[in-house]
Amino acid sequence: MKSLKSFSSSYFGAQGRFWQHIKPLIRQDTPRYFDYTMGGFSNPLKAFDELGKEIIVNDMCQYVVLGAKSLLEYPLDTNLNLLHSQILNIKRHHGILSQLGDARISKGIEEGKNICLYAPFTTEQREFIDGVCLEFQNNPRMLFAVGKVLINFTFRGVSWCNKTAQNKKSSEYTIKELTDTIYHWYVKLNEFRDLVIMKGLNLSHRVLSCDAQKLSQEYPALHENATLYADPAWPWKVKYDLPNPYFFVARDLSSILLQKQQDIGQLRWDTMTNDEIADEASTWVLNALNAGGKRFILNTQSTNRPEVSLLEQYIQQKNINVVNKIVQTFSGTHNSFDETWLVCEK
Repeated sequence: MKSLKSFSSSYFGAQGRFWQHIKPLIRQDTPRYFDYTMGGFSNPLKAFDELGKEIIVNDMCQYVVLGAKSLLEYPLDTNLNLLHSQILNIKRHHGILSQLGDARISKGIEEGKNICLYAPFTTEQREFIDGVCLEFQNNPRMLFAVGKVLINFTFRGVSWCNKTAQNKKSSEYTIKELTDTIYHWYVKLNEFRDLVIMKGLNLSHRVLSCDAQKLSQEYPALHENATLYADPAWPWKVKYDLPNPYFFVARDLSSILLQKQQDIGQLRWDTMTNDEIADEASTWVLNALNAGGKRFILNTQSTNRPEVSLLEQYIQQKNINVVNKIVQTFSGTHNSFDETWLVCEK
């Protein structure tokens, strides 16, 4: 039988590998785990699976929202007999992906990478993907399955790539191959849904897509007696001549799946000062605890801004206690970095 531990959204910055450090920070006396910025969604699933927590998840990125809905909300599909044929023979549509145009190679994150500014697909492939997304627009499981397939045509989920991990050109994939892969992921996600049900899913679990600033005001009851967690899309300290890495899944990929252009308000932090960001993030913490939350865990990295010391300063100015501070050093792609968790209570 599958384990919920094996679920992955292939989302940039997903925190599944940090679960062993996060798990001990979750208060045992809180029945609810509320992830303000769920990202990859794997840790909330583990909080449900291993700790028996009711989980509330939120994110402005519609790709991961679709993934969460496919497991927590969308009904189990008990008849898959005709689904493969339905996907294969989908009516073609000139939608969002089709409008991206032909592939154009651009400079990559490092020399030699086949990074593309535009989706590296043929017209037939683009209109097929658009057709599937349009036809199944009310089925988050199918849309997330399509997203999982499209992630394979990227460089680490941050930009299109004209070759897959299997070193095959994206344009060489047939419609039959794309159909097979979409169907494969749909079946896997359906099995995950079945497993979630078997482990005790109930209607108290919620999937939200709300600006984190407004969560405590719009959903105060969901904060009561909760452990809350946030790893926001912090801006990087170093400015690169590339889009914010979260843009791809939150804006480009999500727009294709929903066939509607997506706007990502939270990434406004890229244009804000360190003090402005620290003030806003600490206000999330304050409002969440005032709404009845028992503990708020705020996570950041040493590659991000603002500095942890500034975050602590703003948190303490709001009469919030940092009852624990965990710092762990990890190895990244090029350099090591510190991961910090600030455990906050009133």
